[in-house]
Amino acid sequence: MSKIFLNLGSGPRAAMPIGSELFQGWREVRVDVNEEAKPDLVASLVDLKSFVQDKSVDIVYCSHVIEHFYSHEVPIVLSEISRILKNDGIAVFKCPDLSQVKDLLDADNLEKTLYESPAGSISVLDVLYGHRQSISNGNPFMAHKSGFTEEYLAKLLLDAGFSKISTQKGKSIDFSAKASFQESVYESHYLKLI
Repeated sequence: MSKIFLNLGSGPRAAMPIGSELFQGWREVRVDVNEEAKPDLVASLVDLKSFVQDKSVDIVYCSHVIEHFYSHEVPIVLSEISRILKNDGIAVFKCPDLSQVKDLLDADNLEKTLYESPAGSISVLDVLYGHRQSISNGNPFMAHKSGFTEEYLAKLLLDAGFSKISTQKGKSIDFSAKASFQESVYESHYLKLI
């Protein structure tokens, strides 16, 4: 039986699949709520019960997704991820870092470009509320509904049942978090995903 790499909030299929060099022989399952992204499974992360069995996934990858849920939904999403992850599995999260946004905030110019992304220029407003250009182009799924710091997400992951949490600053105005129940055999995979 092949190992399962669950890409939650996958967006459109990339020309070079995420971590493709690491996951040869694995089954990547792409899940997204947006049908236009053509995922393997159209589903909300709030309710994966109908689609994903308990303790059936080896790695969960959730990059720049959880900020798209209302704060009351985030614990539900994290609990669902905890439910579906195998005991020796690992969950990887990446999201904007509000503590870095605070440090970069220019009170006189919230639209000042902080960095360039494949989607275009990113400002403080984009980090806080979602990529404005994508939203105005008709993609409401890009709106941000909550926000995180490393400490806050770590607390929420512990509350969701994970016992081993670590975080680190990312290359942009973001951070990554690793969550598991025990030491995971997928540490090298995690390091390549962040």
